[in-house]
Amino acid sequence: SLKNDEAAAKTDVQKLLELSQKQKEEMKSLQEALQKQLNEATEKAEKQQATINVLKNEMERKNKMIRDLQQENKSLKTKLLSGSKLCGIRAEESKKIQAQLKELRYGKKDLIFRAQQLTDLEHKLTAAKEELEKAALDKESQLKALKETVQLCLSSVLHNQPP
Repeated sequence: SLKNDEAAAKTDVQKLLELSQKQKEEMKSLQEALQKQLNEATEKAEKQQATINVLKNEMERKNKMIRDLQQENKSLKTKLLSGSKLCGIRAEESKKIQAQLKELRYGKKDLIFRAQQLTDLEHKLTAAKEELEKAALDKESQLKALKETVQLCLSSVLHNQPP
């Protein structure tokens, strides 16, 4: 019975060794599977981190573009306001110049009218002088005729003035 017990113990030890060997192999297989999963997860995490870094850089670049565009927009608004003010100033200057031009046109018409009056007066004076020379009157009659001519000229000027 001791032999049987010894043989049974050897068989049990053999079975335990085989079972232990199987468990070691399964454990090794599980470790390899876990290592493979860990490697895949690490690789995936690295790819995701790289994607995050790319997206972060892209976001920073776009934020900078937005800031630059906002600055340019501010600058353009300032230029637009400046240009608008300048246009208003130029419009006012244009109105003043047009008003001055209108005044000059009226002044020119007035000068033409006065020049015509002077020409008419010159003709009247010439005619009066010729009448005096033709009449060959004595000094008193010449003086009287001259006074009448001057009065005629003055009354003509006073009556022909523009309103």
